[in-house]
Amino acid sequence: PVRDGDLWWQMAYGRYLIDNKTLTIDNSVFSWGPSKAGFIYCAWIPEIFLYVIHSKWGLTPLFALRYLFILIFLTLLGLQARRDGVLKHPLTWLIGLLGVLMSQTAAFIKPEIFSYLLMTLVVWNWWAIKLSGERAWRRCYLFPLLILIWVNSHGGFIFGLAFLATLACGVLLNSFFAASDELQPHITKHFWLSMAACILSFSLRPM
Repeated sequence: PVRDGDLWWQMAYGRYLIDNKTLTIDNSVFSWGPSKAGFIYCAWIPEIFLYVIHSKWGLTPLFALRYLFILIFLTLLGLQARRDGVLKHPLTWLIGLLGVLMSQTAAFIKPEIFSYLLMTLVVWNWWAIKLSGERAWRRCYLFPLLILIWVNSHGGFIFGLAFLATLACGVLLNSFFAASDELQPHITKHFWLSMAACILSFSLRPM
């Protein structure tokens, strides 16, 4: 059983986008009469992805996808905890448990599950930047790529942007008040360039 029937609606959108080779939905196709929305809500990446997966293999891999994304969260948490030497600490296991329990509100089989995955990757990437030393500057440019995928996947990208805005404020404040926590100068430069690229990524979505 599918807990949320919105899945079928999203896959119908995916089929429409493929059949008509467009990223613009004609709402009249899904209504009894002419209909025109005031804006385009386009989650085309997961809509097409979910439709193609279901049309080829049915529901089973869609359920597996849900648990795969949760497993990715736990794996990245475990890797980071091991790197910090706190893998066996009870608080680490509590955080993992809370993360899984909270995922129940986000890990539905529809586009919002991509927000769950992408938020996990954005947070993990920041931790990796803080711990990667000289190579950290390369990871800065993963942010605009993740945002580009996110803005074309689900409206939850606003939380990703809010998180990045918080990081930007933190980096700026550290430069004035917490030099010991400040990023290395050459990494800071790439960080700000990546933030500018995130703004560009935000604009690269169907309007």
